[in-house]
This record gives sequence, C-alpha cells and structure tokens, in this order.
Amino acid sequence: MSQELPYSSQTLPPTPRPAVPSLQSLAAAILQAQVYQIDQQLGAWLETPNADALHEARIAIRRTRALLPFLKHSLSKQLTRPLAQGMRWLQSATSHQRDLDVLLGLLRKQMRGEFKKSITYSMLSSLLARDIADEQHRVRIMLESEVYRDLRSHWVTSLAALLSPAPQDPRALRFIHKIIRASYDDFRRAARNALRKPTPRRIHDVRILGKQLRYQLEAFPHAYDPERREKLLARLKKLQNALGAFCDLEAQVVLLKNWRNELRHSPRKHRGAGRELRRLQKRRRRERAAIKAKACKALQKIAAPKSHKRCKKLLRGREASASGGGQ
Repeated sequence: MSQELPYSSQTLPPTPRPAVPSLQSLAAAILQAQVYQIDQQLGAWLETPNADALHEARIAIRRTRALLPFLKHSLSKQLTRPLAQGMRWLQSATSHQRDLDVLLGLLRKQMRGEFKKSITYSMLSSLLARDIADEQHRVRIMLESEVYRDLRSHWVTSLAALLSPAPQDPRALRFIHKIIRASYDDFRRAARNALRKPTPRRIHDVRILGKQLRYQLEAFPHAYDPERREKLLARLKKLQNALGAFCDLEAQVVLLKNWRNELRHSPRKHRGAGRELRRLQKRRRRERAAIKAKACKALQKIAAPKSHKRCKKLLRGREASASGGGQ
C-alpha cells in the first residue's frame, strides 16, 4: 500500500537501558521498546496485512500490559490509565482477526487434505476469506483513526519523559519481587479454579495470567536466580502451548458453528457443505476434548504442591537480594 503510515515517522526507537537504572527508568525503557514494537508491527500490517505482524504486535501489547504494574508507584493515573486502556482496546480490537488467521492456517495445513476439491473446502474458504476481509477493514479503520493517533502520541510522550536519569531506588528490587509474587498468586489461584471446573473461560484466564507472569519474569532477569528462573519459564511456556492449542480449537468450534447456521438459509446446493461443516465441528470438538485433557494435566503439574514450593522459593528472591543489590 502506497499511503504513508500515520505514525511511523514519529516513532522513537528503543532507548538502551541505563547501566544502573531506577525502577521507573528501567520499566519506562522496557515499555517504550514494546510500544515501538507495536508501532512497527501494526505499521507493517497496515501496509501488507499478514498474520505474523499482527501476532508480534499482540505479543508486545500483552508484554506492555504485564509491565504496567511496575510503574504504578511512580506515575500518576493520568499517565498509566490511558496506556492501560489503549492496550486493552488494541488487544480486543485485534482478537477476532487473530482467531481468523489461526483458522486460515489450519485450513491450509489440515483441512485441504481432508476436503480437497470438495464443496465443503471451497465453501469454507470463501466464508473465511469474506470474514477476514471484513475484519481487516474494521481493524484498519480503527488503526487509522484519530483516536488511536492521539493515544499513541500520549504513550510516546509520557514514556520519553520518564527516561531521564533518576537515582537508584534501594526498594526497587523488593517492589519487583512483590509485584511478581502477586502475579504468581493470581495465576495459581486461577489454575486451581480451572482444575476444579475446567470451563473455556477459566482456562483462558489461566493462559492470560500465565503470560503476564512469564513476561514479568523475562523483563527483570537480574531479580532472580538464573537457573531456577529459566526452569519456571520453561514450565510456563509448555503450559501456554497446551492452553493455547485448546483456546484456538475453542474459537474454531464457535466459527464453524456460526458458518453452519449461516448455510442453513443458503441455496440447496450449499446445504451439503453445511452438513460437512457439522461433521467437521464434531471432529474438532473431539480433538478439543483430548487437548483439554492435556492442558489440565499440564495445569496439575504446575499447580502441584511440590512445584508450588519451588516457585515460592524462587519468587522470594533471596539469591537475587544477596547478589543483585549492587546491580
């Protein structure tokens, strides 16, 4: 697309982290890098819509939301609230587009072999192409709106102002530990709730809280023992893969149901495709049940008392407090 992107030329590049930062300047530098990443990926998507750019932008949005609690003690609500609201808005605005992109990838990899040259495959392709085109148009309008430009301008200005040198806060490390322990407690509580009653909503909540905990741990590597931190991150990533597969299938079952209902009122020649979609929907439900069992097994491992004890020991940050005080 030849048109000029509405904000690319004004984007500030990521600022190197200070060698001895205050918590405020460190968190602001990390957040500014994430805003820059969001800007670049959404700009690339506006120029040529593709699933990878949108996925990378959504990861940066989630990272930004996970790191906002670290600025609450040093920033006013006038600064943090627009950033939090804007990121929530962006996450919600691009959610359905991401679901469609995932389903398109599944259609290309799996369904083609099952329904090659069938009316179901061609009908499903046309329905998906239509929905993707409609959703891309909606997302484009939102990203090119004055509302988004104003929000983005506020983010960049506010974060740039926080990067001025500031004295090292001796309480910063304790504050990092406190925030991350609270995130872990929320995550484990959600995991236990999901194990008691593994509904799609509860599993989705565990997935989101697990991502938040993971991004916070990745942002402050100096705050914890490296070996134990890497082990916890590996367990979180494995869990997220299992939960992500379940949530993707859940979204696909809903989309297939909507399309099947739509085909009920189509011409007679399309009703055979509707019946095939119903069979496909049932197959996806069986797959979802198997993946759900796998996800619950991963949840049981990370919520087990032994795992909980290891996590609590790590998140107390004793080793980091002893060795990281001079960092």
